[in-house]
Amino acid sequence: MSNNGNWFAVSRLIFDHYLVGIHGRSYTETEAWLWLISQASYERHEVMNKGQPVVLDPGQMMHARVYLAETWGWTEDKV
Repeated sequence: MSNNGNWFAVSRLIFDHYLVGIHGRSYTETEAWLWLISQASYERHEVMNKGQPVVLDPGQMMHARVYLAETWGWTEDKV
């Protein structure tokens, strides 16, 4: 059996849903994984990092561990 069509779309708006990070709780590992996927570049583009341009290819992202920890309600060690 082929898995080529074994996928489904998830809207980035899922992170606005009240069940994600419900009542201020930390993200689950699954929520964090979906968030990472949602943040990955879908096309080549340039971002700024400390005043320097950086080109991100599809599938790449640039976030500091401290930002991920704050966003997900985790410690930096858990990130």
